[in-house]
Amino acid sequence: MSDLNHAANELRQALNDIEAKLAWDDLPMAALEEFKAALDNVRTSLLSLIGAADASDYQRSVRRLRLHRAAQVCHNILSSVIDGTIGPATPGITEFKATVDETLSRVDHLIGSGA
Repeated sequence: MSDLNHAANELRQALNDIEAKLAWDDLPMAALEEFKAALDNVRTSLLSLIGAADASDYQRSVRRLRLHRAAQVCHNILSSVIDGTIGPATPGITEFKATVDETLSRVDHLIGSGA
């Protein structure tokens, strides 16, 4: 666990350094909010993983964090669709829709099978 703690401390310091070096006045407010949310997510994830008592706790934490992050990403994309930032002409929208359709199909299968 000392390797994980060392890595966590290095990551924490790197995040603090990045945050301190940013020229906040030069960034648009939306970018700042996105960056702050990403930092909060990294810090929460890091603390969660450090607190894992054993390998199974760690794996559960990782799965929970991945699902939480996926939900955040989907929410951000939905907000962008609603406010018009993302639309039919956005590059990659067709591939994104195919990925969403496949993901929904797999989730439906998981829920249906009780897995």
